[in-house]
Amino acid sequence: MKYLLALLLSLIAAGNCFAAVAATRVYEVRPTTGSNLNGGCYDSAFTGVGGSIDYTYTTPTVFSFTDLTAVASTTVTSASNPFTAAMVGNCIHFESGVEGTPGFFVITAFTSAGQVTIDTSVTWTTGVGKLGGATASISGQTTTTLGASLTLSNKVWIKNEAWNEAAVFSSGGSGGPAAIVEGYNLVRGDNPTGTSRPTNARAGAGAIGLSVTGNFLIFKNLVVSGAGTICWNIAGTAVTLINTRATACGAEGYKALTGGTVALLSCEADLNTTIGVNLAVGPAIVSGCYLHHNTTTGLTNSSTSSVTIARSIIARNTSFGIAITNVSQLALLNNTIDCNSSAASCGSSAVDGLNISSGNYVKIGSMMVGNIFSNNGRDGIRQVSVQADTVWTDYNNYFGNVGTARTNISAGPHDLALNPAFANAAAGDYAIGTALQAQGWPGLFPASTTTGYLDVGAVQQRGGGNVFNIFP
Repeated sequence: MKYLLALLLSLIAAGNCFAAVAATRVYEVRPTTGSNLNGGCYDSAFTGVGGSIDYTYTTPTVFSFTDLTAVASTTVTSASNPFTAAMVGNCIHFESGVEGTPGFFVITAFTSAGQVTIDTSVTWTTGVGKLGGATASISGQTTTTLGASLTLSNKVWIKNEAWNEAAVFSSGGSGGPAAIVEGYNLVRGDNPTGTSRPTNARAGAGAIGLSVTGNFLIFKNLVVSGAGTICWNIAGTAVTLINTRATACGAEGYKALTGGTVALLSCEADLNTTIGVNLAVGPAIVSGCYLHHNTTTGLTNSSTSSVTIARSIIARNTSFGIAITNVSQLALLNNTIDCNSSAASCGSSAVDGLNISSGNYVKIGSMMVGNIFSNNGRDGIRQVSVQADTVWTDYNNYFGNVGTARTNISAGPHDLALNPAFANAAAGDYAIGTALQAQGWPGLFPASTTTGYLDVGAVQQRGGGNVFNIFP
């Protein structure tokens, strides 16, 4: 278990994934009602005389400038005297003019109606820009995009409006607190689920839906659908996705082949033309996810690092539930891996719940504990090459697999072969019956002073009722 603790600690330290970080610069994205010319951001670290106003969100007022001037300085002037103290903290989005680089610049201090200070030294002549209002996209701004402007502790809010772009996040945190990109439905922080989350609907487009090449980024409450290729392409380090979905894309749902240290938490990958989750990086965590009805494999891991897959449902994929295609250290904990089969009704096919391909094996220290392997087209677990035992397998339940429970994997002394009695697997309800309740690990703890009563599989019961509510 030591490497699991180390993995969790590295994810928390690297991306600050689970700590509350007080962001100061906040971006507002409204894909339908915003404009890529607008100011788009506000920094609460600065206040004006009598208090400033966040013009990006609470008051959608937009101010336009046409004669901004600065000479290698943070002092910006305008002969038309457009400035007010309430503008302090808001961004001027400089889009065009003589000299200067387009981008987002925060007003840090108010001097007079004709002069303010901004956060970056610039040279502008007859500069044109706007202050206030939401921007419309991640990557649609001229030259310097929002996705290339983030730094540590920044926050990006995305409102649930019609959205369609090839979004690229090429910047993020820089070894410190992560930048956070969070979707909302009606008001910031309302934590939407299901169809109330902002959805980047890339239907008919050949591009990737959302690309992450920056580091130290957290994404929450977002959906990518219908992209011509990959839904989410993750190539950064220390990237965490929470309550996200990848659906009906032309290739993988989630793909992480470069970069490193990724966490997919409460994710859903479904109806994608190839793999639901394709990992070649590590350490990685996939937890509380629902990977289903993908045209090939639910999850593929080709990483040589450590991967934890926990409390997830991996079901009704046309190929393997999980495929291990490289030597890796694997923790497979309390998952439900059901009905992965090329046949429409969980019938006979050369499809395993977990397949470890020829010449590969899981490293010493690996564990597969508390999982349900049921109704798969061939074996529950199949390790193609015969290897010495390098993995602890126990407390797993094998039922209804067309082939055998295990091939080239040892049985555990507490393994079971009981009908999970799913409530309605065909409709996606994997609540178990009574047979597997309180049969999980750990039961009796060391020293025999405490006893746990965990259920086998991803879905735990409470008072005999279904608590299948952890998935988005």
